[in-house]
Amino acid sequence: MIDEHCEIGPNTYIGPYTSIGDHVILANTEIENSIVMSGAHIDCGKSIVDSLIGRRVRILGHEQNLPKGHKLILGNMATVTL
Repeated sequence: MIDEHCEIGPNTYIGPYTSIGDHVILANTEIENSIVMSGAHIDCGKSIVDSLIGRRVRILGHEQNLPKGHKLILGNMATVTL
């Protein structure tokens, strides 16, 4: 499920069993089997699996290759650099 007013950018894969809230921005990431709540911004160049991403969370990329997947549970209004 992808809610309203989302921006799905280039190099983005949304896998099965994933729910995307409204006003979410996704770019340069792979996400599956996860819930992304409203207002989140994910642009990290990483694969996110089995995660719950809270409202207005920001996940931004950092140049590193390992690990390939991240398992996250983040509260509202958090900022994470991976």
